[in-house]
Amino acid sequence: MMVVQSDKMKILSPQGVNSTTWVPPPFYGSLTIPELYAFHAEKSPEHPIFAYDDEQGETQKLHYKEVFPAIRKAAKFVSRHVPTPKTTAEEGPEGSNLGVLAIADSITLLTLYIGMMYLGHGVFPLSIRNSAVAIAHLTRRTALRHLFVSHDPAMQRLADEAKDILTKEGYEIEIVPLPEFRDLYNESKEGLDIEMAPQNDEKTCLILHSSGSTSFPKPVPFPHRHFTRWGFLSSFGDFDLCGSHVGMHSLPQFHIMGCVCLTWAVCTGVVISVFRPSSPPITVTPDNVLQAMLATNCEFLVCVPAMLEAWSRKQEAVEHLKKFKSILYAGAPLNQEIGDRLIQQGVKIMTGFGATEVGAVVKLMVDTTKIPMSDWEYFSFSPPVEFIRVFQEGLPHVFEPVVVDSPTWSPNIFNTQIDGRPAYAMSDLLEEHPTKPNLYRFYGRIDDQIALSTGEKASSSPASSS
Repeated sequence: MMVVQSDKMKILSPQGVNSTTWVPPPFYGSLTIPELYAFHAEKSPEHPIFAYDDEQGETQKLHYKEVFPAIRKAAKFVSRHVPTPKTTAEEGPEGSNLGVLAIADSITLLTLYIGMMYLGHGVFPLSIRNSAVAIAHLTRRTALRHLFVSHDPAMQRLADEAKDILTKEGYEIEIVPLPEFRDLYNESKEGLDIEMAPQNDEKTCLILHSSGSTSFPKPVPFPHRHFTRWGFLSSFGDFDLCGSHVGMHSLPQFHIMGCVCLTWAVCTGVVISVFRPSSPPITVTPDNVLQAMLATNCEFLVCVPAMLEAWSRKQEAVEHLKKFKSILYAGAPLNQEIGDRLIQQGVKIMTGFGATEVGAVVKLMVDTTKIPMSDWEYFSFSPPVEFIRVFQEGLPHVFEPVVVDSPTWSPNIFNTQIDGRPAYAMSDLLEEHPTKPNLYRFYGRIDDQIALSTGEKASSSPASSS
């Protein structure tokens, strides 16, 4: 049995209504990611993008007037090593996608990503947890010819091993050193004259890959149009995020939860709070993440359940969490007992749900004070997302969501068709709320994967003892 679900588009929370420093870009417009940064460099130069606490614990901010020149310097750095793609209206020639394999601070990585897009490249951040064999596989699959690698011995060794595998197969790739923060954020005028390549919102701007826990990871390409619409999703939530600080310290920049801040910032005006730039970067722990968020006065937080589970064990941490307006966890289910306890103590948590292939498809940053405490696990789909519920035999009220291609939302890749329409079947199972239509909670997976509280995936099949 299949039930079609399609809600009417309705902007609940226009962003930046009362801001004196931020000009909203055209909603659902055709500007690409680098064009949106150029837009704000002109229209919102004094508005901050990034915030971090320095070594003295003081909050420092980087504004569009500082970040956009750094993006151009990143583009200039890339152009010294990589030819600019000749084709931008469609997928470019071999080599137009650039790989990044790096242990580095968030601001440096995100600035580099946009600099690559500025030149018309697609950016492929590779997980540092991949094996050399997996990196070689992804390199071939996406026709990478250049891999930007951080200076640490672990990543250099991993890149060299992947290159050796590829060389033996007759495939050549160039290893390029990663720029550091000081190379991009400085007083030099060098590189500021580099021109933006012709842009097209149908071209791939980003590639991310699946977890690959039961097979090789699969690359998922993001067109500019899809990625920017992800940024506008908060307009269907309950808060005007413009000028507010959202803590994203614990999220890696090779995962969609980390990369989404690229589009979130330019579409809502939210300020992305991360660790201060340093080399080597600050190692993430629950304690230093909480400390950094408090130092930068974060009102919102995005994290994986493992962070909440760690903080829940310390009452002092819970007291701090109670001050946040909304805490979005995603990547895996949160232990129900821990969630119940946090909610009862006044922590405002909300469940995120989505996938690299389709995006974060739920209403984001909802006001949880309007939701009964017993419903904290439930969520609703965001209005732009059209999906079909495929109910499961023998499981009443349990269905697989299938996201269909529509004028307002589209999966990045398709794996099925529904009534002739391209669609993506998520392989997740959701359960309907017993009394409230259009509210759902995570039930499980169709396949045999288990989502760990860290956001990683593992197989539930018994391991062989042979």
